[in-house]
Amino acid sequence: MEKVKQFALDMMKFIDESPSVYHVVENAKALLEKNGFKELDICSKWNIELGKKYYVKKTNSTILAFTTPNKLDVKKGIKIFASHTDSPSIRIKPKSEVVTNNMLRLNTEVYGGPILSTWFDRPLSIAGRLLTRSQDAFKPKVSYINLSDIVVVIPNLAIHQNRDVNNGHKIDKQKELLPIISLVNDTLEADNYLLKTISKKLNVDIEDILDFDLMLYPLDKGRLMGVNEDMLTSTKLDNLLSVYTGLMGIIESNNDSEKINVFVGFDNEEIGSSTKQGADSNYLAHILERIVYSLGYNRLDYLEILASSFMLSADSGHVAHPSFMEKI
Repeated sequence: MEKVKQFALDMMKFIDESPSVYHVVENAKALLEKNGFKELDICSKWNIELGKKYYVKKTNSTILAFTTPNKLDVKKGIKIFASHTDSPSIRIKPKSEVVTNNMLRLNTEVYGGPILSTWFDRPLSIAGRLLTRSQDAFKPKVSYINLSDIVVVIPNLAIHQNRDVNNGHKIDKQKELLPIISLVNDTLEADNYLLKTISKKLNVDIEDILDFDLMLYPLDKGRLMGVNEDMLTSTKLDNLLSVYTGLMGIIESNNDSEKINVFVGFDNEEIGSSTKQGADSNYLAHILERIVYSLGYNRLDYLEILASSFMLSADSGHVAHPSFMEKI
């Protein structure tokens, strides 16, 4: 039981330190490198050896790790653990500032399928990716930011102004999901306020900021719960529970299995997976083919290996809710 509890604590720590999809991949990369995995450049030729451990990032929001056996048996194929790095969230739109009655709010859009009511009246912050100018116009500098010291909130309407709120309230996504970031006063310049704040915190020129992909996240930390601490509560269990489990699986795998083991964290599952880094792309197939070719095998060998392969698609599931047992 203590081993299971420690796994839960480590998993929640991983989630707490991964406020955005980009932080998920960076933290996964750090775990892999700590355990001896070598990074491969997606744009270069690979020299892969048997009995080794590797990982590759196609984008800043996906990661794939694999181990090669000491001796490969093509009849045993490739064993794949697939997950996704993104979670339901609320993302910040470009030109996001909206001033309402001397309150500065951020314009947002819903990503995936979050339970919207759970985002109200709780401390939120902002994290994600920032793109700034570099010497190469085709390769801007990528920075990952977490504005954890900035607390924003999406306020509920008080019950005496909405007496029917407990009878079911349809949330207007465009009107109600705008977090308050500041009060407007004589010294506050609302225009580009968010970017000005980021440029000051990161010490970058606002003119050098090309784009961003920022999202809200709850500041609540994961924790064990129940009298016996045999349950847990955490944000983003969909699907960082599977990401962390898959990472631990590939890290703890050995080289004596005579097969290639693969962990992959796709992006954009929450919006249909139909992107270049989603599960409905050629991302995984191309990398598997490159692995096989780099080991000295050909196209026919690759197809033979695929025929003996197996993939487990891991996502968060719902088993039972004590108030809705009819849903089992």
